Amino acid sequence: MAPHLRKHWINAAGMALPWLLALACFATPAFQLLESQWRDQQFRFLSTTHPILDGEPVAIVGIDDEDMAQFGVPSALMHRELGAFMEAMAMAQPKVVGLDMLLPAVSYDRLQPGLDAALARGILKLRPVAQLVLGLSADSEGTPRPVHPLFNTLLGTAGFGYIFVVSDADGVIRVFDEKIGDRGSPVPTLTGQMARAMGVQPTPGLINYAIRPAFQYLPLRKVLAWQRDGQVDLLRAAFTNKAVFLGSVMSFDDHQRTSLALGTWNTPNGTSHGVLVHAQQLRGMMGNAMVQPLAIPYQLILMALLTLGWWLKPGAWAWAGMVALALAIQVSSLVLLRAGWAVASLSLCVAWAGGVGARAAVNAWLLIRERKRLRDTFGGFVSPDVMTEILAGKLDPKMDGVRSEICVLFADIRGFTTLSESMPPEQVTALLNRYFDRMVRTIHHHGGTLDKFIGDGLMAVFGAPVASSTACEGGLACAQAMIRELGRFNAEQLSMGTPAIDIGVGLHYGPAVIGYVGAKDRYEYSAIGDTVNTASRIEGLTKDSGFPVLLSSSVYHHIHDTRALVSMGAMSIRGHSAIAVFAWKPEPGNSHEPA
Repeated sequence: MAPHLRKHWINAAGMALPWLLALACFATPAFQLLESQWRDQQFRFLSTTHPILDGEPVAIVGIDDEDMAQFGVPSALMHRELGAFMEAMAMAQPKVVGLDMLLPAVSYDRLQPGLDAALARGILKLRPVAQLVLGLSADSEGTPRPVHPLFNTLLGTAGFGYIFVVSDADGVIRVFDEKIGDRGSPVPTLTGQMARAMGVQPTPGLINYAIRPAFQYLPLRKVLAWQRDGQVDLLRAAFTNKAVFLGSVMSFDDHQRTSLALGTWNTPNGTSHGVLVHAQQLRGMMGNAMVQPLAIPYQLILMALLTLGWWLKPGAWAWAGMVALALAIQVSSLVLLRAGWAVASLSLCVAWAGGVGARAAVNAWLLIRERKRLRDTFGGFVSPDVMTEILAGKLDPKMDGVRSEICVLFADIRGFTTLSESMPPEQVTALLNRYFDRMVRTIHHHGGTLDKFIGDGLMAVFGAPVASSTACEGGLACAQAMIRELGRFNAEQLSMGTPAIDIGVGLHYGPAVIGYVGAKDRYEYSAIGDTVNTASRIEGLTKDSGFPVLLSSSVYHHIHDTRALVSMGAMSIRGHSAIAVFAWKPEPGNSHEPA
């Protein structure tokens, strides 16, 4: 594929893959639940810092533990108390009254004569004043639980609503929707019927938990006491023109998991009584504050736009930009949530981070591939240490050389000119390649850097490009290993019917300038200076010294164990004043001479 086409394909994939990843998150139920749980935290934040103050009148009458103890009857037999409550509401003149509790399917007059009449009397008194909505339920198969025919007749179809609520996979109630019937058919709910009575069409959507303040309740016993004592002014002050809920707030009853606690009284962590859920739904509808998810096409467009993070050039600024925009997305989602719109902010962050991360990943992959190509192409031309420094960006061809203390090693084959005259060129080349392959591996193994090949000779440095306090130790150990490796090489030479060779190695330690040397279009990493020239001259002394390895006193003084070294005294070298030289020769039985 042509490079420009490959680039286009990479760019297209770099934007498409983050979008597809964000889309997969957006559509995955598990991730949707995570979005909902994150939105719970946003509601908690808004309810504390920027609440939506409830301007719609919703009142709660609670049946608590003390009520039950005072009444002394089970809830199924509270007909007289409920009748008195409805008479109290008739005096208070609310707009609608909803009972978050179930009436019995049969008459209990046989147990306590007059129960049905007491409740019927209350319904009849309240009906001309305000709409009354009683709670309905259904069995496990979805069949509505019946209500005593007397009450059914008194209220009519508009007087009943199902008390069911919709919960998510984690059991938390976050949504209001009346499409909870068979196959998603709509059914009247307690909250929906009360909203209709208030002149508001029930709106499906997310429950707005940012609406505050938290609910308080009036105990049923207090309301009944006001009714019994004829305190109409207190009843009207508490309930006139309001939507009134009656339900259980007992410590052991009807705890529902909600995004945050809706009441001011203590409930188990993360729960609210069911009557409060209905009340929160209703005041959201009455205040036109139900939260609607942003339309899916708009969210997909936003995700697509956020994948433009692919075009950010990788680096510290790109990562800082990614974090900054991710925070901006979350802040924006908070603003939208308070305004009544829910966005999948985590999926949007995935799209944005995916674009930036995809670019970083592709660049890293391209860099790794380019480094591999450079190693494969130029690995044979430079030392591994030099290649590592180049790939790390620490060796810049435009930089001037660096002055360093290094140990320089020169090695040369003795009598190679004469040897090459007696062999075909192909055989000479093969010999040199096999010899250099062994020697270079030995140099690299001892931490040296191959500087260059010089005909049948080579130059290596120790202590550059990575500085080392043991450069001389490494250089001498390398020279000794080269002599031993030569013994094995010569054994192979003789087994192939080719002549053995001999080498000399010279070492010198001192200052040199390390860096790139050459023309603008062709340069190499090398060391230059008197230290290099002196090391070459010392190597030349091995021809007549009888020792394969010679080293200067500057190297000798940096060697920890000098027992194997022999002083040769001061020796004259060409173009330089006499210099103290030391020699090393393999121990008997470890000679480089072939057996």
